[in-house]
Amino acid sequence: MGDTQDKPRRHLAWLFVLVGVVLAVGATIWIVHRNGGTIDNDDYLSPYTWSNLSTDEAGRLHYAGNDGEAASMAGIDCSEWDTGTDWALVAEDGIQFALIRVGYRGSTLGGLYVDKMFETAYAGAKDNGILVGLYFFSQARNAAEAREEADFIIKTLAGRPIDLPIFFDHEGIADPESRAYDMSDADYTAAARAFCNHLEHAGYTTGIYGNRYAIAKLSDEVRDMYTIWLAEWDTDYPHARFDFTFWQFTNAGHVEGMWRRVDTSIWFLNEVGIRTPATRAAAAGEAGVINVDGLIPTDPEAPEPEPEPEPEPEESGDSEAPDGETGGEPEGEAQD
Repeated sequence: MGDTQDKPRRHLAWLFVLVGVVLAVGATIWIVHRNGGTIDNDDYLSPYTWSNLSTDEAGRLHYAGNDGEAASMAGIDCSEWDTGTDWALVAEDGIQFALIRVGYRGSTLGGLYVDKMFETAYAGAKDNGILVGLYFFSQARNAAEAREEADFIIKTLAGRPIDLPIFFDHEGIADPESRAYDMSDADYTAAARAFCNHLEHAGYTTGIYGNRYAIAKLSDEVRDMYTIWLAEWDTDYPHARFDFTFWQFTNAGHVEGMWRRVDTSIWFLNEVGIRTPATRAAAAGEAGVINVDGLIPTDPEAPEPEPEPEPEPEESGDSEAPDGETGGEPEGEAQD
């Protein structure tokens, strides 16, 4: 009789144990993800403590070190779609850096074009104390075309100083007629490396932009060689399984002085620095000079030797942008 009465109690006790285990596991998962790191079967551990992120009234993210000190900057990216920008108001609203589209390759005929607002945006940002980086919307099919894009940028800049990296922004277009449709991972990796290395030879710092799926297609060597600008929108923390320095966290940021919603990014200053030939040399135990402000080194080491150039593709004959070929709108295509 007593044993029969004890059975419900034992069942209830086991139920409490089971609930406790489930709660403990859930709490562990939440803590690990919230503080960076992984519970998967790989060994990646994020350098960031995501509980140190905060959001201000304008919806912009800020990051603090474990000592509570600010360890990030707020920025935007912009292109010819952002006409009429009042850069003085942008600066007053707390934007500290701008990643400006310098140009693009057309997605069908493959012509190279300067962004119509590049000159205006570059001057406006510089004149108002905003740090400037660049990106190029690439549709290169191979390393040779990527080097052609890098040369185009060099000629466009004509020696003007750039504060932050020049990013290789290669995005797939879901159209079988587009020239880079269904590009292989190997060709994408080769193009990214050629673009970045060619610009490094000219003295610029470089990086690669993309969402977590695109960046994961790069070889480990190339992904770890250059500064990564991650695009992952509207999430509490990124889910990428690799290190990055810049994070484009929304395409709907509001900034005073801009007429439309804009892509907004955060630059993490400490954990993963901007990568240059000098920082790579230092990481390898060799001599390297690194600017303590995290900007372009003042005395960078020589980049790796350029590979032998591939045969240049035949000219397509599209010297001017044809109707309908605008080079794409990078904001939408980077979304997960």
